[in-house]
Amino acid sequence: MDTEVVYRIGNTLNKPETKAVLSEVGMRHGRLTVSGRNALGNVVLRCDCGETIRLSSNQLMSGKHYQCESCDRWDRKSPGHRLVGTSAYRSLVSRYHGAKDRCSKEDNVAYKSYGGRGIRCEFDGTEEYVRYLAPAVLTYGIGGQVDRIDNDGHYEVGNLRIISAKDNGRNRRTTILIDGVPLGEICESAGFNPMDDLKMYARIFERVRHRIGVGDEMSASIIKDIVRHARETPVVSGSNARAKRQPVVVDGRTLKDILEDIGLGGNKAIYNGTRARITNCRNRKKQEPCVEIVQSWALDYAKARGLA
Repeated sequence: MDTEVVYRIGNTLNKPETKAVLSEVGMRHGRLTVSGRNALGNVVLRCDCGETIRLSSNQLMSGKHYQCESCDRWDRKSPGHRLVGTSAYRSLVSRYHGAKDRCSKEDNVAYKSYGGRGIRCEFDGTEEYVRYLAPAVLTYGIGGQVDRIDNDGHYEVGNLRIISAKDNGRNRRTTILIDGVPLGEICESAGFNPMDDLKMYARIFERVRHRIGVGDEMSASIIKDIVRHARETPVVSGSNARAKRQPVVVDGRTLKDILEDIGLGGNKAIYNGTRARITNCRNRKKQEPCVEIVQSWALDYAKARGLA
């Protein structure tokens, strides 16, 4: 069916008048507000976000511009991105891919503890993951860690929350519980914060785990005694290890020189074997060997092992 134009409604303003009206200071164009003209005659507009743009009169009349480029880019973001903001969105996306890899890629270093135990990431994609955690992010911020409430459960709706790194660490499978209380909390009640000295906490952890492994009964009072002992006992420095590397001296001569006199100076096995015998003689028999005895020990060691 043909359409016939019976009447055409024209614009009551001509083009120059239209330009003048549209470029009046204070005129709104979507999120843009006309603030004046620059030296080149372009119309200067300020966006509601605070950014300023410049358009020609023809661009303004086209009706295609109603916000700045930054707002255009923001509107093209996903709903989840716009909901939590760029910083939180990037953090959550990174955590989603980390969880996905741990559960599905066998070459991931953590696969054994996640996918190897049957744990799966049940979210359809990053958008569902972000939108599910958005309320927690908006309430508590992104400074915490994403934690599975049931440590044997999946990454799925109803089993995720955002908690502090300390609380997340106490929810691990390896966390030691004494009467249902994490070891870290008992240490804190004894006046020691594990986060203040992780090396000391590692020693306490190993002592408690060893005593549990050999069948000892553990209680909060025993743990506090272990903590007190660990804090009072100084840690042995590496000075002893450095002392072992000092040259062995017999009658004012180094063991290396003594072995070189009999042609065995370049063999490390003979050197270590002879040094061990010298140490044994000094510690157990409380005697100081002479050079000739040391050389005889070295020769005996070499002959017994076919080195001489």
